[in-house]
Amino acid sequence: MLGINLGSLGFLTQVTLSEMSGSLDRIIHNDYEVQKRMLLEASINGKSDGLYALNEVVVDNRPIGRMIDISLKVNSEDILNYRCDGLIIATPTGSTGYSLSVGGPIIHPTMEAIIAAPISAFSLSTRPMILRPTDILELTVGSEHKAAALTLDGQETRELKGGDTVLVKRADYSHNFIVFPDRSFYKVCRDKLHWGAAPTGESD
Repeated sequence: MLGINLGSLGFLTQVTLSEMSGSLDRIIHNDYEVQKRMLLEASINGKSDGLYALNEVVVDNRPIGRMIDISLKVNSEDILNYRCDGLIIATPTGSTGYSLSVGGPIIHPTMEAIIAAPISAFSLSTRPMILRPTDILELTVGSEHKAAALTLDGQETRELKGGDTVLVKRADYSHNFIVFPDRSFYKVCRDKLHWGAAPTGESD
């Protein structure tokens, strides 16, 4: 896949629309690289429905808008109970997306790791965690309103109710991205996040 930026922030994109023609010429002449990115696979109550995500799997409080309880197990070991608006399980590719907006770490997209980042957790000691790519995460929803939701990459949603369990693990498949050597991940971060940019405004 070659990402084309049509106007949004575009961390997954390599080129703008005006650069597309020249980029296709570079691809024809083999002037590009291929990066493999890990995917996540999710299942609800043990039922595998082909639920995959490149960026993140999110369990949150939609449509009720109130806090829910989410218990997290990793490899069947109890880790902690979140009282929060939701929990983001992200890939390194997704580390610059929704996870970043809630304080999650930035991870190079070619790495393999899993991020667990809570959304508005009702605890000052609750922080995002980086887990191993081989870990299997089990999220159990406790909602007194009997309502929650599972969302994949902000596109596909499944309704959840109190007591439902979502299993998240690294998928058996990866996704191939076309990248150009002169547009490194760090250059994208500098451009998109304005790393090192001077403060705006009038000088003293």
